[in-house]
Amino acid sequence: MKSFKKSAKINTIVVLFFILSISASDYKRDQSVISSETDQMENIEILSPVSSFRSNSLSGSSSNSGPIAIDGDDWTSVDTVTGSGTFLDPYVIANLVIEGNGNDGISIKNSASFGLIQNCTIYNGLNGISLDSSSNCHIFNNSIIENSGDGIHLSASTNCEIDGNNVTQNTGNGIFLWSSFDCNLTKNSVSNNMVVGITTYFSENYNLVNNTANNNLYGGYVLSEASNCNIFGNIAINNSAKGFILRQSINCNVENNSAITNSDDGMYCLFTSYSLLIHNNILNNSGNGLYLDSYSNYCNSTENNISYNFKKGIYLCSTAENNHISQNSLFKNVEGAILNEGVNNNINNNDIVECLNISFSISNTSPYIGENVSFQDNSTGGYSPLSYLWDFGDGIVTTLKNPEHNYSSMGIYNVSLTVSEIDGSSAKSTAIITVTHSPIFIVGNDWSSCDSVSGMGTFDDPYVIADLVIDAKGSDGISIENSQAYARIENCTVSNGRFGIFLNSSANCELRENYVFNNLKGAYFGYGIYLTKSSNCSLIKNTAKNNAWYGIMISHSFNCTLIENQANNNLYGIFLTRCSNSTLIKNTVTNNIWDGISISGFFNILKNNTVSQNGLGINIRESSDFFLMGNIVIKNWVGISISYSQNCSLISNNVSENLWDGISLFNSVGCNISLNLISKNFECGIKLTSPSKNCILSQNVILQNLENGIFLSYQTANNEIFLNYLSKNVMGAVLDEGMNNHLFDNDMIECLNASFASSKISVYIGEVVSFTDTSTGGNIPLSYLWDFGDGTNSSLQNLTHSFKTTGNYTILLIVHDSDGDSSSYNMSIVVTSISPSTNTTSTSTTTQTTESPIVDKIFTISGYPIGFLFISVVLVNAIIKKRNLISK
Repeated sequence: MKSFKKSAKINTIVVLFFILSISASDYKRDQSVISSETDQMENIEILSPVSSFRSNSLSGSSSNSGPIAIDGDDWTSVDTVTGSGTFLDPYVIANLVIEGNGNDGISIKNSASFGLIQNCTIYNGLNGISLDSSSNCHIFNNSIIENSGDGIHLSASTNCEIDGNNVTQNTGNGIFLWSSFDCNLTKNSVSNNMVVGITTYFSENYNLVNNTANNNLYGGYVLSEASNCNIFGNIAINNSAKGFILRQSINCNVENNSAITNSDDGMYCLFTSYSLLIHNNILNNSGNGLYLDSYSNYCNSTENNISYNFKKGIYLCSTAENNHISQNSLFKNVEGAILNEGVNNNINNNDIVECLNISFSISNTSPYIGENVSFQDNSTGGYSPLSYLWDFGDGIVTTLKNPEHNYSSMGIYNVSLTVSEIDGSSAKSTAIITVTHSPIFIVGNDWSSCDSVSGMGTFDDPYVIADLVIDAKGSDGISIENSQAYARIENCTVSNGRFGIFLNSSANCELRENYVFNNLKGAYFGYGIYLTKSSNCSLIKNTAKNNAWYGIMISHSFNCTLIENQANNNLYGIFLTRCSNSTLIKNTVTNNIWDGISISGFFNILKNNTVSQNGLGINIRESSDFFLMGNIVIKNWVGISISYSQNCSLISNNVSENLWDGISLFNSVGCNISLNLISKNFECGIKLTSPSKNCILSQNVILQNLENGIFLSYQTANNEIFLNYLSKNVMGAVLDEGMNNHLFDNDMIECLNASFASSKISVYIGEVVSFTDTSTGGNIPLSYLWDFGDGTNSSLQNLTHSFKTTGNYTILLIVHDSDGDSSSYNMSIVVTSISPSTNTTSTSTTTQTTESPIVDKIFTISGYPIGFLFISVVLVNAIIKKRNLISK
């Protein structure tokens, strides 16, 4: 037999390489499980410290020793050894406490003598016990802890017994067999080691019996290239990877083992064939129970208990072939009992109980009061027989599997089904049922036939429909036709209908604080509230939201009042067509796709409404004698549009920040637009287009619109525009392209536009340049800041300056007005070398061209003590005259 004389470090590296190669292949299939292993690696339980083992070993007849190294058949050179090395009288190393100090605690090499190592405590070494090319050794009942290599390490050794040892907290494997044959490993406890509990590599004909591997980092047992081995009665529990791994092994008998609560698969076979897996308990592992991976063929898995694993009970990959899977008990594995992706696998007669997957269906989750509802159990799996408990949420329960039930009152009910299994486990599922009132249909003045109506229909005691929740299911929610009785519909919620609340040819009805939403039925229907040919009606504090067409629609009606309603997220918010004498006050209309408020008719009033973020804010069409006052119309596409209308008044409205025009008149006559604030619209403030005539635009404040403040197109005529305040509209205050429009007494401030002129753009050093402000617009007074690019600046309006070095200079003028607005302008000046006639000692100066010499001098000496300001005019003039002579 070939002898492998490898160091413990090399063997540990080989095992780690093998473990990591398996982990790498698993990673591709299930990264989440590997992450789980990594988490557990960071939380390894640390058992009792070395001191406890030392104190136990020192009790009785134990004695301390240094490392023991034996090479050959003669062990007598070690004074602690007794016996003669024969079968009947083996060499004995017993009852020692050995600190390895970085060496193997006990090292036996090249020995065929019979030997016994028992009752020793070995710690802080390389390997605890190392046998290399040795045989006939019995390692019994030792405590091997906290060594930097393997706890027990056999290389090329035969006929050895490893029995009843406690091997824990070693940095390598607990027990490692390399190319060793005919060995028995029994009743060892292998825990908390940093690699694998027990690893065998290139080893044959060994027995692995009744060992326990607990909480090892890279798995309980790894048996690689094993053949003709018996793995019986072993336990792998709480290991941070797989419980058992068989890799490239053949003819192994794996029987009566337990793989429990390991962080990956319970048992894992890779390139393993002709092996028997029988009577094993594989429970509660985080991966699969039994996983036959690549080219694991001709294995027989029978009569195993494989239950409660978090993935498959048994998983056969696509290249696992010709395996026999029968008579296994597969109980409640989370992802199913068996997944067979391979070919020619014989799977039969397994006892399978899938996990209970509870579910149920309801015939109608939004029934009406008194409507029967069917409940059907659709659960799968579970340990039969199953029992059922339904709770309908209204105090009624039943044990029927598929019951029926109806509800006596409106409400939202939590329905639950609890399914119990014969083993006492159970699962629960819930659902919600919304019980509503059935739609109401009333025709005529007598409403008493409806059981939800109270009152007598008189002025003092009106009919009342209140506090109902109605799922209209495609019909009208509340429909009143041909009724003149006094009535109130209050605090009702209506959805999913054609019309939420519908009044047809009726009068004297008040709609208050209703919520109508999601009425979507049909291509041209889906109204929240719809009144047609109905008069003297009031709509107060209703909310119409998310309806397919109109939030509130009123047609061919008169004397209707709408107060404090909300219309949001509809196609149209509030839409009145051919209505008269209607009043809309303090309504809030937002986020509708087209018009916020749209009205046609006569003598209607809109007052103090808020209309924002709609298509058209307020759309007045085909109307006359209309009055709009105090409305806030902001951030719509168009603020207020008036078309084909006459004699309409727009007074004191705020129309701002709309994406097109603030107020637009088309083909309208005799309108009065006064006292409005119209600002920051993205096009014109007020636009009159053809052929709008005879309108008055007076006393409006029109600010900062991005086109003209007022625009009169070419076909407008005879309009009066006066006493308006137009400030800083980007394209100008007024553009009049019409005929005979009369503009007078308007206060117009154009946008501030900074500019200046320079007497020269190319000068010599010291040559004086004049700068003249030519800025326009802005609200006076204006202030100025010059920057000459040479480190000097000035706050004068008009001035002169000279430069003392050559270069290209950018002259910047920033103008501020009294509103805080600013504008800037710049130009470049080239300064070249001094001319022959110019004194080289000239300096940079700045003089005012329109002020007196004394002011100029005060400017140039700014920064000096204040006493200089009192220098006489004569002295100052003399100084300046002398300077001018020098420069000449």
